[in-house]
Amino acid sequence: MAIPINNKKNKEEIKLFKTPTIKPGYNLRKEKEELLDQKLRDQEIIEEKTKKLENIASRLAKYLSPQVYKSIFENEIVYDK
Repeated sequence: MAIPINNKKNKEEIKLFKTPTIKPGYNLRKEKEELLDQKLRDQEIIEEKTKKLENIASRLAKYLSPQVYKSIFENEIVYDK
C-alpha cells in the first residue's frame, strides 16, 4: 500500500526515513576527532561543576543540621523519634 505524499506531514515523515547521502569530501576521521574533542571539553566542564557543587555542599554543611544535610545531599530522609 503506497503512502500518499500529498500533505506536509507525510512528506516530513518520508524525509525521516531517507538514507543520508555522504557528501564528497566528507571526512569521518575529522568528525571523530571533533567528537572526541567535544567529549574532553564536556568532561572538563563536568569536573569543574562537580568541584563547585562539592564546595557549596561543604560550605552548607557548616550551617545545616546533620539530619537536614543528609536529607538534601544523601537522598536519605532522617526521622526524629
